[in-house]
Amino acid sequence: NMRYMIKPWGFAPINARDILETEATTDMSNSDDPCYSATPSNDLKATKYKRIMIANRKNEEIIILNKGKESKGFDVCRSCGAAQVHDEKTLKENGIGAPFTYKGNRVSCSHKVVEEGIYLGTSFITDMFFMQIEIDINKISNDYSVLKSASVTLCEALKLSASRILDIEYNDLKIGTRMRDSENKRYIDIYFYDSLSSGAGYSTQLESHLDEIFKDTIDVLSLGDSRDLCNFWNQKVQYLFNNSLALDLLKWAINSYLPEKFSKEEIISIATPIISIFNNETNNNCNVFDGGIIIDGNKYNIIPGFLNAGENDITDFDIYNALPSVMNKIL
Repeated sequence: NMRYMIKPWGFAPINARDILETEATTDMSNSDDPCYSATPSNDLKATKYKRIMIANRKNEEIIILNKGKESKGFDVCRSCGAAQVHDEKTLKENGIGAPFTYKGNRVSCSHKVVEEGIYLGTSFITDMFFMQIEIDINKISNDYSVLKSASVTLCEALKLSASRILDIEYNDLKIGTRMRDSENKRYIDIYFYDSLSSGAGYSTQLESHLDEIFKDTIDVLSLGDSRDLCNFWNQKVQYLFNNSLALDLLKWAINSYLPEKFSKEEIISIATPIISIFNNETNNNCNVFDGGIIIDGNKYNIIPGFLNAGENDITDFDIYNALPSVMNKIL
């Protein structure tokens, strides 16, 4: 489903007039993560890290989009430029006129030609450091939510570490991620680029500092590190943060390491909600064994969320984030 994008030349108040702050109603929308649409080329080169390939790329296009509320876009009049968040009612029905005046008087516009559901955005050319992580779909979770949470958290941790290692401001370096499938394989792409349009060359320095950056990122994601990933600039993705999943993804990328099974003590802690429900609210009997829980003679393994779950496996990620679904699976 193709959508048009426009680069707004500027913004103006509704109907070209100021209103009292108490009268203002706001439909909040944010720009998406930076979009990098180019497909991988043959410039990727292997590294000493088992699942990582990298490339330094010149003159790559990055697109920033604001898709409006619920990705429904915006309605924009071609004649006068009046705009609104996409709505079932037209601009005229909502009483929105031209966003400018002529000699102090409001300008009338019939809004005969309105583009509906278009995106606001911009694109720019920049240098980029590109990192590809290969995912084994037979071993690692196929749950999009798990991989999204892992990749977004890892991106923020890498950015924090890279800014420290390169001794630059946090926002001098930008970072994005995407997931893609190709030839029965899955990849997570992570790309760094300079925030300055002229390019300060920070992204091209990353390759020579990967050892330091990865080591520091592991520290950031570990429980003993005091640095917090949350800040003003990443508020809209903080709900995705999961240090454990990001650490598992990084360790997999570096040396194909998979998280170890939980100890019996860890299982008791993780499965407490399930154990409590079955032992206190139903007639079922729930007990713990070395690998998971037994409910009325049926065994369910409790495994790390990063791993691919089988029919009788329950992940800690699902227990924490989708307990009703877990209960339905058991019942």
